[in-house]
Amino acid sequence: MKRIFIAITCIAFYALNLQAQTQKVFKIDYHGFVQDQNIDQIDNSAEYAMRAWVNADYIKVSPQDVDNGIEIINKKSSKSFMIFPALEQYHITNDGTEMYASEDTDLNVELITEKSKNIAGYDCKMALIKTDFNVEDMEDYVIEIWYTEKIPTIYWSQFSFLKQIPGAVLQVSLDGNGFIATNITQETLKENEFSIPESYTEYEVETGEIYNEDDSLELEEPNQEEMPVDEDRFLYYDGTETYLGLKDENDNIITKPIYSYFDYFRGGISTVINDDSKFGSMDKNGNIKIPFKYDFLAYDDEYQQYIYAEGEKFGILSANDKPIIKAEYDMVSHMNDGYIAAQLNDKTGIIDSKGNIIVPISYPIIIEFNDQVFVSALDDSYVLFSIKGNRKISEGFDLISLSKDSIHLVQKGEKYGYINNEGKIVIPIKYSIATSFEDGVASVADNEDSDVYSINTNGEIVETN
Repeated sequence: MKRIFIAITCIAFYALNLQAQTQKVFKIDYHGFVQDQNIDQIDNSAEYAMRAWVNADYIKVSPQDVDNGIEIINKKSSKSFMIFPALEQYHITNDGTEMYASEDTDLNVELITEKSKNIAGYDCKMALIKTDFNVEDMEDYVIEIWYTEKIPTIYWSQFSFLKQIPGAVLQVSLDGNGFIATNITQETLKENEFSIPESYTEYEVETGEIYNEDDSLELEEPNQEEMPVDEDRFLYYDGTETYLGLKDENDNIITKPIYSYFDYFRGGISTVINDDSKFGSMDKNGNIKIPFKYDFLAYDDEYQQYIYAEGEKFGILSANDKPIIKAEYDMVSHMNDGYIAAQLNDKTGIIDSKGNIIVPISYPIIIEFNDQVFVSALDDSYVLFSIKGNRKISEGFDLISLSKDSIHLVQKGEKYGYINNEGKIVIPIKYSIATSFEDGVASVADNEDSDVYSINTNGEIVETN
């Protein structure tokens, strides 16, 4: 149970081949939140913490950085495995002989049917899980869950107890910390998306050997699995399993085990936390790039800059430790098309790379943006605005999902269609299933029981390879 608490408090994915077998799934993006944060003000333009796909047969769960491992579960057979794209390897976590969620079947789940709220367009019911696990002088604690019966149950390794919930969990919180679904769409994936790629090799978990003082051989507990943070970089613990160090693929030590956290290397850079809980960064050879003096760092390898924090204020930092945008906002996003979403006093706007305000910091939330338009939510509906002139151009949708093709997916009621950058409907809102455009192609279905087919940005049916 302890790992449940740790996981909750620390959490703050194309064109279809019509000849292949497919699976219709729900895609759910989750964002994390922390105590005292207004979850209605979560910056959805920031990277999701986790993305999941689910239907009656399969579950696929991926962190924002897929190189950290993607978990796939066959709900019928109970088989599950992890795949590591950067390594082109896989690891079987359950061969189907074990009962999933076996260690959590004794949890007390209470369904509160009289309470309800709407999350990401879905009506949800409440469930409470009570446990007597002792955490820092808390004799009892309660996990609060909001779920929808309109989406199949979803669970994964660290949250196996969610198998007991009669629907997909859209919000989980413990003591004010947790995660919440911010965007839900329906997609059709090839069935091989839920299989181990043929080119992948099995990731071998080796059991080490140690000798005690009387030279008798003991087998070490197999809990020291190598922790990849790049294809040729791994973490290792000190003797107390408290602090981490960095080594290469040949077990050559790069740094001493004196750090409490390493992020996955992006563009050769990892953000690291030292034993004083300060953030810095280093390259793959252990060279310190940003000194350990910040309260938060998150590296953007595309623009080679960081989101950084001093105290409770956020800004943008250059790769050579020079502020680009001073830390004076309550939150900022990574740069996107030269712009940054910035939040101050529970309001959000858009600034440019020099800190100039482009869209006034006056919106309750900015969900997505590019260099031409942005999406906000007003009066319980999605609204499209033009960045130039800060002008409302389309409103009243249950969903707007921006695309690089400048034709954007929208939803009204149970149907989907597409609008352009001027807010005009260019492909009718008539599909029961639809995906965003990518490289000029989207996948759609006329109703939930019909075949999925591909269309171009003119709404014409096209063949795909």
